[in-house]
Amino acid sequence: MGGLVLKLAWMDGGLPDERYHTEDILVYTPAYRSSDGVASCERRTLSLVGMHVVHKTVKQPNWTWATFEHARNAPDCSGLPPSGQQQPRVNQGCPASLAADYNFAAANCSAGRCAACNVPPSSNAPAGECVDPDTASDPGWCLDLPPAATAGLSRLCRQVSVADYYPDAAAANQACAEAIGERSVWSRYELISTQWFAFPSQPSQCENVQSAFGSPQSREKILPQIPIMADPGGVGPEVPTRPWLGNSSMESYERSNCTGCHSRGGIKNAAGSTISNDFIYFLAVETCAAWCDQKELSPCPCL
Repeated sequence: MGGLVLKLAWMDGGLPDERYHTEDILVYTPAYRSSDGVASCERRTLSLVGMHVVHKTVKQPNWTWATFEHARNAPDCSGLPPSGQQQPRVNQGCPASLAADYNFAAANCSAGRCAACNVPPSSNAPAGECVDPDTASDPGWCLDLPPAATAGLSRLCRQVSVADYYPDAAAANQACAEAIGERSVWSRYELISTQWFAFPSQPSQCENVQSAFGSPQSREKILPQIPIMADPGGVGPEVPTRPWLGNSSMESYERSNCTGCHSRGGIKNAAGSTISNDFIYFLAVETCAAWCDQKELSPCPCL
C-alpha cells in the first residue's frame, strides 16, 4: 500500500427515518459566513453522507479513486446527461415526484421551495452579507440562517445510475450489504464506483502529473467509461464515451471525473508555470503554510 487520502462529507442531522455513521466534530464557521459577523467553533454531532478514498499501490503508482455515498442522498436521474462538446451538460432529469425525502432532494417542492434540478439553490443571505472575500463570484451564504423561501432547497438527482452503468460496483454493494446485514449502519452506504488509469503501452514519461491530462485524449486513459456522446458537428474530438464519476454530496453541481477535476489543482509558481502537486488540492495550502512557518511569516502572504 502506498499513499492514502480520505475526504469526508458531513451534514447536520439527516433524515429522521434514516441511520448514519455519526461523529462529534468541531465545526468552525468563519465570520463572513455568519449573519452577525462573528466567527464560531462548536462541537456538533454530524452525519456522514459522502466519502472519497484515494490510494496508491506498488503495482498501480497512479492514484485510484473510489467514492461512496449514503443510499438516501439523491434519487437517480432519468437517463444519462445530455451530450456536450468538452463536458456533457448537467442532467436535469429529476423524477417528477418522490415518495419520500432524500438528503438532497425534498419530496415537497411546492410554492417554489426547490431550485431547478441539479442547479445551485438561491442564496439565503441578505444583500451584500455572508460573502467570501476571496471569491469574487460568491453570492453569499449565511450558515446560521434558514434556506431562502424561494428556490432555496437543493433538488439533486444522481446523474449516472450505479445499477445501470457501474454494474461491478452495484454487485459489490449488494454482496457487502448481505454480508454485514441491515443491523450495521454501513449497510446504508454504497460504492458509486472506482476510477483508475489505464495505459495501452508503457508511458515514455511519468504519467502521474497534471500535465499528462491536459488534453481531451487523456480521457481515454481513465476507466471506466460512460457512453455520453459529444455534440455532433461540434469543435474538437467526437468521443463516443468518457469517464464520469460524481458524488452528489461533494460534486453536486459540477460533475466530471475525479482525475479531470484534480488535474486542475496544480500550484502556480512566480513565472506562471504550473507545478504538479500530484492531483491533491490541499497540498498547495500545506506547502505554503510550511514555507511561511519556516520563514516565520505572519500573516502568510500566499494563503
